[in-house]
Amino acid sequence: MKKTISIILTIALCLIMILPNFIYAGGEIDTNAYKDIYTNEGNSKLITAGGSVLAVAQTIGVSCGVIMLLILGIKYVYMSHDADDKAKIKEKLIPYVIGAVLLFGGSGLLGLVSNFARNMDKEAPAHNPFESITYVTCPICKNQVPDTGRCNICFYTFK
Repeated sequence: MKKTISIILTIALCLIMILPNFIYAGGEIDTNAYKDIYTNEGNSKLITAGGSVLAVAQTIGVSCGVIMLLILGIKYVYMSHDADDKAKIKEKLIPYVIGAVLLFGGSGLLGLVSNFARNMDKEAPAHNPFESITYVTCPICKNQVPDTGRCNICFYTFK
């Protein structure tokens, strides 16, 4: 019975993959609706929403980590009198400390990524690496150096 069902399902799946799929999409695509998606005007709502979500996630993560560490610290200091109890709490404390470090580091990393992404959108000053540079001959070492007022080789200062 199981063998028959598996054969039927295999044949059905093969037929579904082999038979052509027809898509009857109609109408024209209006590309003007998407022309501002890579500018600040198109991204302002996304940036605002992302900043709010990031702030909430960071706040909740940091507060949970601090609360958990406080609870374990209070248990360790005040509630355990036996050495065996303190050893058990220390065993539990190691993963929580590692988790808290990861949590604080993760929320900080999210902030760095957010700042990086936000600053990527700003226009950087245009710098042409192939812009023309005037060169002069240094009177001391006779090398051609950029006209910056100082020779890069012998450090002679021009006038």
